Amino acid sequence: MVVNKDELAQPIAWEPRNYLPDTAAFARAWQADREAFAMFNATTSTRFLKAHPVPMQIVARDARRVIVKKP
Repeated sequence: MVVNKDELAQPIAWEPRNYLPDTAAFARAWQADREAFAMFNATTSTRFLKAHPVPMQIVARDARRVIVKKP
């Protein structure tokens, strides 16, 4: 989870190390991981990549979501 806790606020409180507070933290975690997958809202993925140009390969896409992996 990144930025929005929504209905997962309580489980995040139990395991706070699994929560990323902002997109910069996500970009750092993405770079540090050897293998990674992520799911973005289709409307925010382009904006994220402009702000944080990290290597990503699109695995699947529909009108609402984009799934990416680290190449």
